Amino acid sequence: MTVETLVEENVFGQSTPDLAATGNDPPPGMTTCIRGDFDGDSMVTIADLPSFVAVLADPAAAALVERCAADMDGSGTPDGIDIRLFVTAVLGW
Repeated sequence: MTVETLVEENVFGQSTPDLAATGNDPPPGMTTCIRGDFDGDSMVTIADLPSFVAVLADPAAAALVERCAADMDGSGTPDGIDIRLFVTAVLGW
């Protein structure tokens, strides 16, 4: 999946896609993805963990905004490589 429009930076300084431009409906009030943030509070916290795990377990069942949030390294695919980056973000290291 490619993303043409980049608008916001996450905790790692990586750009994130404008989800409205992709035709996918993000959660109310969320038009962009912040990697690691699943609840839309603009922070990566332990509260985001259940959603992160759910996306890793079944990415095909996740919405675009969820896959984007779980893809911590910006590779285009949420996978095991993203776990270390997520944990680092949660711990604030």
